[in-house]
Amino acid sequence: MTLKNQKVKLTRDGSHTVFSEQFKETYHSIHGAFQEAKHVFIKHGVLAFLEKELDEINILEVGFGTGLNALLTYDIADKKKQKIKYTSLEPFPLFFEHISSLNYFSFFKCPEEKKTHFECLHTTSWECFHQFSSFFSFQKKKITIEKYEEDNLTFELIFFDAFSPTTHPEIWNINVLKKAFNLLKIDGLLVTYCAKGGFKRNLKSIGFEVISAPGPPGKREMTIARKIN
Repeated sequence: MTLKNQKVKLTRDGSHTVFSEQFKETYHSIHGAFQEAKHVFIKHGVLAFLEKELDEINILEVGFGTGLNALLTYDIADKKKQKIKYTSLEPFPLFFEHISSLNYFSFFKCPEEKKTHFECLHTTSWECFHQFSSFFSFQKKKITIEKYEEDNLTFELIFFDAFSPTTHPEIWNINVLKKAFNLLKIDGLLVTYCAKGGFKRNLKSIGFEVISAPGPPGKREMTIARKIN
């Protein structure tokens, strides 16, 4: 299934997002899509593991969406020469006509190269890993996290970037969060833009250590949840 009735919109940092007429929600913050993704998922996610000098970082993304998080992760894997294995779940892929209108590649030093990388993320086949570079391997699965089978993988990091609890409460319920907990290795992190009180209480009840970090522009807080033993 592919979502219809989508519109590309400009956010305050000059980067694009997509507005879903069906869900009445944008895929990124209107205060800055690029800034939000870098702040939440790269600064408080990927960079937290680089100092650990792991042979490989396994990442699960809940909500591939526009592919911005994957593009940023691909970029940092190559820059830092850190092997990253990236699995992204997306039951409702965007139309390529919307993808081809997005301007994320223009925020990088080598925009033409990043444009090629970005398009490859979207056009590569589903349900299997592809080796994009010496340091970045990627697969996308057309499935919800509720139906996701683990593929014998556990993860250092989960990007929880689904539509909001307001429009999709079923993705944020305690059973899904328990599944995320079980998919993480000990000391693994779940990072998300969401900072709702009920969500954080559910994380704590499952066994996560919950940290409220400063949010990206336009948002006071974000959430980091660490799986503790």
